[in-house]
Amino acid sequence: MKTQKIGIVGAGGMAAYHFDGFVQGGAEVAAVADPNPDRAAAFAKPRGITRIYQNLGDMLRGLPELAGVSIGTPNKFHKPLTLEALKSGRHVYCEKPPALNAGEMTEMLDAALESGRLLMFDFNNRARPEAQAMMSYIRSGRAGV
Repeated sequence: MKTQKIGIVGAGGMAAYHFDGFVQGGAEVAAVADPNPDRAAAFAKPRGITRIYQNLGDMLRGLPELAGVSIGTPNKFHKPLTLEALKSGRHVYCEKPPALNAGEMTEMLDAALESGRLLMFDFNNRARPEAQAMMSYIRSGRAGV
């Protein structure tokens, strides 16, 4: 199976978690895009990422082989970046919260369905052991009746 190439958008707080997760999953993080070139370089250099862009559009044009993008920007940018990536034919993994309101979320869902690409959100707490334990209690009828 061919290694999937991912681009990270936003070199701030969540970028390291996204990088680690994609690498552990077997993907190659091929680029980072951030409007602050110093922040992008500080994130990219220790991780061996050699392609740095100031915006998503340049990254998508510069690396047509990207299978998907990981969006870890401030919330107000999630929708426009997600729509841009989906319209370019890339899969999207987006930090939470997904959108500023239900209308934006509907636009994102429609774009994902239209593009035939995957759109995922980082609701990682659902995978935590205590959340899994609580779900087993609910399913068994021991809690949440």
